[in-house]
Amino acid sequence: MFQDILSRDEAAEYLGYSKRTLEKWAERDMGPPYFRRGRRVFYSIVDLDTWVIQNRLTTPTNGVNY
Repeated sequence: MFQDILSRDEAAEYLGYSKRTLEKWAERDMGPPYFRRGRRVFYSIVDLDTWVIQNRLTTPTNGVNY
C-alpha cells in the first residue's frame, strides 16, 4: 500500500514538474489531490494518474482525420 504513496519531491518527479510548482498549486487549491501527515505532504499515484487524465488537453482536429 505505501508503495503507492509519493512524497511531494517524488510526485514532482513523477509528473515532470518542480516541487515548487506543486507547492504553488496546493496554495491555490489547484493541482492534484494530496494529503498531509504532520508537516509532510503526500500524493497517491492513483490520484496523480487520474488528475493527469482529467486535465489533459486535446488537440482540435478541425475536421481533419489523422
